Amino acid sequence: MSCYSKFLWLVFLVVVISGPSPVYAIALQSNNWNLNLFSYVTGRLASSEEVDGEDIELGETSVFVFGRLSDRLSVLTEVTLLPKKYREDTVKVERLRLRFELSDKHWLSLGKMHTPVNYWNDSFHHGRYFFPTIERPQVFKHFVPIHDIGLRFSGSRLGKYGFFYDFVLGSGQSAGDKAFANGLNSITVAVGVRPIKNLEIRTSFYRDTIIDHLSSSDHGGTMQTNYEDIDYQLWSGSIHYENNRFKALGEFSGSKTISDKINYASYLFFGWKWKPQIIPFVFSDYLNVDREEEHYSPGIQRRYGVGLQYIISERSDLKVELTSNDSSRHDTNQNYADIRFQISVGI
Repeated sequence: MSCYSKFLWLVFLVVVISGPSPVYAIALQSNNWNLNLFSYVTGRLASSEEVDGEDIELGETSVFVFGRLSDRLSVLTEVTLLPKKYREDTVKVERLRLRFELSDKHWLSLGKMHTPVNYWNDSFHHGRYFFPTIERPQVFKHFVPIHDIGLRFSGSRLGKYGFFYDFVLGSGQSAGDKAFANGLNSITVAVGVRPIKNLEIRTSFYRDTIIDHLSSSDHGGTMQTNYEDIDYQLWSGSIHYENNRFKALGEFSGSKTISDKINYASYLFFGWKWKPQIIPFVFSDYLNVDREEEHYSPGIQRRYGVGLQYIISERSDLKVELTSNDSSRHDTNQNYADIRFQISVGI
């Protein structure tokens, strides 16, 4: 299928989805349970034929279930589905956690969860409708521990400035879905404030041990090391503000392994709510892995873009982005521009 034909197919999908019928969560037998489904399709036209990937790709379908077992106990699960053509594990459990409310401001969670290292990872699940841009920041493909299995203590709305905290004792990234396979291997500490309405500021520290790092799928460092297991540290900071006119997000992080050199990443987003259904936006995405890094592939990646979000209905939208990409990592150099389209749907 030519790029032109695929573009017409994408437009057809927009027309079909943008009908007048609103989209609602699927009703279950009890008011204490709620089921939602989210999926998306992405299209791309790149200026270089050397860019990996297909012009049209089917995104993962996310099955999101929340249930209240009692006044204080609730369960949340999120499972994603994707054909084997796109990933080896066609079914993945992204989150599965129990939450017990100690009080109206403090609670305890147990299970597989998103780590609260920054605003993005703690606020957005796998439903792409909720993303401000088409893709996550580049740092999520490298440094950010998206999931962890463990015990999480949390508190919110504390004091005059809306102080909140999270403390997670986890299995670590090397354990995968095997809870505490290597014992208690990771610690996350996150704190923040919401001093005024619509503003959140947070910072976090994450520490983990990467077991047998040379065999890890993330390994790409060029420095020689005699260590099988290496210490990993991540510092993050986030600033998020949103009102009825605009929304802004800044994400910053630094990480290191054995070397004293720091790897840096930043992500900046600004969206203007021009009309109720139309949000133009701009963003920048920067990643710098030090050349002396022992685990991750060294190099620099830059991504800058402008885009438009058109809200089709209550839970469906179309995002269009024009992006400039510059990468000198993984022993390759790429410099190209692309136009991307994404239709996100939720029911």
